[in-house]
Amino acid sequence: MDARWTEVSSALPRTNRIVIAWAKDGPSQAKKLRETFFNGRDFVYGYDNNCMRGVTHWMDFPEPPDDLPACTCLNSDERKACKTICSEVPF
Repeated sequence: MDARWTEVSSALPRTNRIVIAWAKDGPSQAKKLRETFFNGRDFVYGYDNNCMRGVTHWMDFPEPPDDLPACTCLNSDERKACKTICSEVPF
């Protein structure tokens, strides 16, 4: 993926893609950097499909670091529930 900022005036993301979007100050929002879903017309976010207004730039998510452990469990209860996945993490 290409993790560089793209101006919305020069290109939009592909439809149905999750991207990072940047919006300047507006009447109903402060400056925002947010994960959004581009539906082909709007940058939407949240459970209520809020439209992010004033988006000036967007970018794809960068690739994750190569040196991250495979386990994504956050706490001991989750590690116990997925012990086979998190076997390299001590309890």
